[in-house]
Amino acid sequence: MRLKPVYVFNFLAIFIVTVFFVVYYMFQNVQTLVVNTNFYSNLQYVQNITDNIVNEIKNEISITKLQNPKIRNNISKLLSLFVTNRYKYIYIVDKNSGDFRFLVDGSKEDRAAFLEPYEPIELKKWNEVYKTKKDIYFTHKNIESLWMTYLKPIVIDNKVKAILVIDFSMKEHSKIENSLQYLNNIFKFLIYLFIFIFIIIVWFSFIDAKKEKQLSELNKTLEKRVQEEILKNREKDKQLFYQSRLAQMGEMISMIAHQWRQPLASISAVIISIKFKAQMNQLDKEFILQKMESLMNYTQYLSHTIDDFREFFKPTKQKELVSFEEIMQSVLDIIGVSLKNRGIELSMKIEYKDKFLVFSNELKQVILNLIKNAEDVLSETNLKHKKINIKIYKKENIIFEIEDNGGGIKEDISDKIFEPYFSTKDKNGTGIGLYMSKMIVQKHLNGELIFQNTDNGVLFKIILKEEK
Repeated sequence: MRLKPVYVFNFLAIFIVTVFFVVYYMFQNVQTLVVNTNFYSNLQYVQNITDNIVNEIKNEISITKLQNPKIRNNISKLLSLFVTNRYKYIYIVDKNSGDFRFLVDGSKEDRAAFLEPYEPIELKKWNEVYKTKKDIYFTHKNIESLWMTYLKPIVIDNKVKAILVIDFSMKEHSKIENSLQYLNNIFKFLIYLFIFIFIIIVWFSFIDAKKEKQLSELNKTLEKRVQEEILKNREKDKQLFYQSRLAQMGEMISMIAHQWRQPLASISAVIISIKFKAQMNQLDKEFILQKMESLMNYTQYLSHTIDDFREFFKPTKQKELVSFEEIMQSVLDIIGVSLKNRGIELSMKIEYKDKFLVFSNELKQVILNLIKNAEDVLSETNLKHKKINIKIYKKENIIFEIEDNGGGIKEDISDKIFEPYFSTKDKNGTGIGLYMSKMIVQKHLNGELIFQNTDNGVLFKIILKEEK
């Protein structure tokens, strides 16, 4: 039992949406993992810094010793070694008669005076450090961005002598979070897009099914054979148009798949590399930003591809003044990746570069169909050098030539290739591509589509009258 094309498209739409839901779910897990890993890696780094500093200065923490300028200066230099634009403030504070005061300040920009009073943010947490002898961290906002303060108690003889404090910026962490959220929104948009496409397909299938039912009932009530034949011819035309649209959609989805295969594979590779780094606790700012930039480029490429296809298949309501260079660039944006993936070399010689009036999208679709036919023929051969040659020139009329080296068309079928439902592609062909192309050239473009066999393949010509 052969499935109707509309059911195939319904299944394909459901499959694509399902795949994106799975990818989106996996991405959300990776997003959470990356954010948490980055956060705790920062925290772990700060913990390692404070552990090392505390071990170095435990023996020096006493007011008596710190009154010695040399000792205090040595500790200040030690702290300043860890000061960066990110880890900007590193200092030691103690508590005297219930009030906090500076002991040593290692910050490069703002060195507080010795024993200067200090009023900390989140005073309750500072007192808790003295009480519990455990380190504490908390986030807070300042004028610049989100910051985190880490409090490390310096415990000597089971008593908190002072607190080592590191204030560090969470700006880079926020950037990573925002970048991942932006990518998350793009995934959502793609899912909504495919759901919308699925709804459109279902809607058109419903309309087509309804029309077919109406035509079927009408045929049963007609008594005259002539009227039946007229209705059959009309239905035949509708079927041709319907199948032509389905064939275009099939080709479009196939070409989208070719365009998307590499960036989707690249996105998957980036996600895997991030996950691997996260599992190995080797994530760093530069790596994350680099990978986020790559993901942004890939997703923008996917978005541009959708825009290209949307504009390409939009019917032209009036003639436009265009050149063949513009037309071919648009066509190659659609099929260029597919040709490259199949190892087909395309050479192009444009001798006629003037602009002319034409229904541009109709002409593009005919050219795309001829190139796609050549691509399909060459893909079935074992040739080492598969070629498609395009030449555009003017004599009395404008002539567009497309030639391949795929072996040509057999003489016994050469007079049938423009007939409806005739195909040389066995089960994979609809037999309406060349028929519809010829109809478009003759009825819409006021031109002619012909072909001839060459030494190595076949040459198609689109002959157009010049309009400016």
